[in-house]
This record gives sequence, structure tokens and C-alpha cells, in this order.
Amino acid sequence: MSLRANLTLLLICAAMPAQVTEKPLNNTDIANMLKAGLPEGTVVLAIQRAVAHGNNDFDASTQGLLELKNAGATEPVLNFVLSAPRVERYEPSTTVPGLPVWHGLYSQSTAGWSALDPVVLFPDVENRWKTNWKTLGALEHARENRRYVVPGRQARVHVAGPRPALYLRGQRPGRGWLVVRLTPQTDHRELIATIPDVFSREPRMRFASGAPVGLDPAITADDVVTLRPTADLTPGEYLVFKFVSDQSWLIEGYAFEVGTT
Repeated sequence: MSLRANLTLLLICAAMPAQVTEKPLNNTDIANMLKAGLPEGTVVLAIQRAVAHGNNDFDASTQGLLELKNAGATEPVLNFVLSAPRVERYEPSTTVPGLPVWHGLYSQSTAGWSALDPVVLFPDVENRWKTNWKTLGALEHARENRRYVVPGRQARVHVAGPRPALYLRGQRPGRGWLVVRLTPQTDHRELIATIPDVFSREPRMRFASGAPVGLDPAITADDVVTLRPTADLTPGEYLVFKFVSDQSWLIEGYAFEVGTT
């Protein structure tokens, strides 16, 4: 199966509620993915994502590896489990009353806490080249268009207000998150990004739906960061996102909708 198909399967898995997907990935999860017939590349990518987030709890003992082997794990899968760093377990803070303990991004309303839909997005890419005819074989300009697709026409979680407070829970909550508007289509939402010149010294990415809005981070606890948009969000579909480290094509994020009230 192709890399794109593998990543599509991972995206579907990542789009499940955070209470399921954001708990530490362990040997049982890997065995279940293998028994369900997920491709090797998808399983490896899931392991890599968990390790990158410090969200793994693997048993790399001889017995643990043998059980994975019996479940259908290939050599690359076993090697990734064996080489994954041990994650120091931590007790989730209780600074924010009622905040769910699983890693993820949450909003609060009078009805309680809601987990925003987590996604990992791989783009369809179109490149347009302009040749420099003065230098044989040289390229003067290259324009890259990326199309990221978020499943479903509407987010599951609706938040109120133009500058909602979002709570990022994790053992080491990251920074550098932005929020950008998504464009609804018949059965999905999409994000169109363009790099006008990929060969420029500092390539810049532009989004068809408008410039991303910054998120002002405030450390609420050792494992919680509160994020607030630095500008008002009008009603519509949005994505809190950042690019995956060392894989600049991949976007990880959380989808939500800003309501009219």
C-alpha cells in the first residue's frame, strides 16, 4: 500500500476522540493495529508520533517483543519499539478543575469539557516550475500548492466567543501553535497553502483562507498551557495547527468550529 494510503489511515485513526487516541500508545495498541490489518508504515508512523509527543508506554522486554512478534509485528516495528525512549510517567495536574487527564486540546462550556478533534494531515501537492533559459537546466522559480483535507464538513466541537480559551494538556505542552480558517466543502473541510517560490532564501507559506492567527500561550500548570487567539475569530471552521518536526509536509492539529453565539 502507498505512503499516501498509509497516512490516510493514520489520519482516520487520529480523527477519533482524544480520550481514545491520546492515551499512551502501548504494546496492546500496536498488536490491535496489526491484527486489524493496518500496514507496517502506518503502525511505524503511529509509534513515531507517540514517541515524538512523549506519549508511549512500550514493553520492550523479551516477553513483550515476543508477544508483538506473535501478533504479526515485522522487524521495523519491533526495532522502533525496542529503540523508543522510556517515558517518565507523570501525574496529571489538577490545577484546572475537571480538565481531562489525556493529552489533547480542550474547550470548556457550561455543559463541561470537550476534546477538540485531533488530526494529522498529509497534503496533495502540485508544483509549477519556471525554467531559467539563460542557464541551461536551471530553475528560476518554483511554486508549490498544498491541499490539506480534514474529514467531515463540520467539526464535532463548537466553541463560543471570538477569542475562546483552549487548554492544551500534555507532559511537555508544545508551543508555536497557530489557528487558521478551514474552507467547508460538500463532505470535508480543506486548507489550501501556497509557497510562491520554494527556492527563495526564506520560503513563505500563504493560506487561501487568510493569514493564520497567533495563539497567546499562558502556562497554567507544568502540563497545561492555555491558548487564546491574539485576534478575533469570526464564525466558521478552524484548525489549531503546527507542522510536524522534521517532516515539514505533515500538519498536526485540532479542528473546531466557532459558533454564532
